[in-house]
Amino acid sequence: MNRVLFIDDNQTFLKLVKKTFGGSFDVVTASDGEAGLKAHQEDPPDVIVLDFHMPALKGDAVLETIRNEDEYTPVLVLTSEHRTSLLSKLLNMPRVEYLIKPVTTEQLRAALNNALDHAPTRTAPAVIAEAPLPDDDDIDDGGDAILLLDPQPQAVVKLRSFLPDNITVKHLKDPGDIVPWCRRRDFRAVLLDMTIPDLDSAAIASQVRVVNAETTVIGVFLRNVVTTGDKLKRLGLDSMLYKPFREAELEGFFSSHFEFEDVIITLNNIMRFVPFPDDKNQLGDHLSKVRGALRKTIEEIALASFEDLVLDMSYEPPMNSVGLIVTRVKECCDELSLDLWVVGSDEVQEALANYAETSDIPVCSTFRELKEVRKTAS
Repeated sequence: MNRVLFIDDNQTFLKLVKKTFGGSFDVVTASDGEAGLKAHQEDPPDVIVLDFHMPALKGDAVLETIRNEDEYTPVLVLTSEHRTSLLSKLLNMPRVEYLIKPVTTEQLRAALNNALDHAPTRTAPAVIAEAPLPDDDDIDDGGDAILLLDPQPQAVVKLRSFLPDNITVKHLKDPGDIVPWCRRRDFRAVLLDMTIPDLDSAAIASQVRVVNAETTVIGVFLRNVVTTGDKLKRLGLDSMLYKPFREAELEGFFSSHFEFEDVIITLNNIMRFVPFPDDKNQLGDHLSKVRGALRKTIEEIALASFEDLVLDMSYEPPMNSVGLIVTRVKECCDELSLDLWVVGSDEVQEALANYAETSDIPVCSTFRELKEVRKTAS
């Protein structure tokens, strides 16, 4: 597995890159320039991601030292600078590329893969044993998809009966077919039947994440099995489901892993909900999608090195849901050390004031007011 060294003084960023890229790369982090140089000297990585703006030992000094010692390792510089003189200097250095902040997960992943593709090989890449693809081809190459490993044909029939029309299932019975299929197309989730004797779920999950780090690996257990978060982690699993499958449980699973892009819009560090449906029959499903999408959306904002999040409540959810939704937003922001600001109506402010968890969140009626408040606070 390729080794990537991240040098950045932003602890939240380092925490997120470990979580986001840990399945694809051997991630090593350093919170300042000196620690980064030490990590590079002790065990040179395959790629270095360097924040250009750090206290104490600056990014340019770190980069110069690395290049004097090592002219081969690719370096990706993260900077908010747009000055042509600086960018030209970076590009003139051997095997140095830059990314302008804010940087999305997709941009950083693409840059890492590109750097590795063009770098001298120092460590053997992870080798995944290939197996021929099964002859049957009952899944198309478009839309969202789930891969289910289960020897019982009735399991996939039951699962499909609960699926929305835009989600398809690839059913496999042989664990050896999983990685070839994951290489062939992107699966949003891989479901593993944990009753299969001698199933090495940790090895399978590791191989799946090498192919696509965004794939969620779920263990499917019998209902008499009691497990914990630590056990799931040892098994290489992100989460779990029980079988026989039940509709209510699968609804929560779908809302957590599918169709996020149509319920939340982001622009830099501003997060906004799309209009909520008036139809009460659709509202519950929409709210579930919003709750499921929040964490991933907020993590993307933190990963882009923003220090705060602005929640634009221009399209208000039902007032009886405002407190619960914003409470969840605040919990995620607190975990990621993001300051939270809300732009919304007087009704939104009153609704938040009724909850102890949200009563201290600053609420402004317009973005102009928010700008003035933040200027005063700084």
